[in-house]
Amino acid sequence: IVPTNESRLRRFPISTEYLILEEKCRLLPFLHLNISMIIGGTIFTGTEMLTILCLKHAVGLSEITRYNE
Repeated sequence: IVPTNESRLRRFPISTEYLILEEKCRLLPFLHLNISMIIGGTIFTGTEMLTILCLKHAVGLSEITRYNE
């Protein structure tokens, strides 16, 4: 494979469409992608933490009921 000596557009891994010219303004789509990934990661982490909390609560309740027997 021989590389070409031409400028090429950068492509994001996620395909989106904006109402701006991406050739002129690259910062807004980049910020939008990064902020979306941060929010998505935060939601995923919070959901998993809540699941772990519920499981620990269930284990604690079962330990309490075994203690009284």
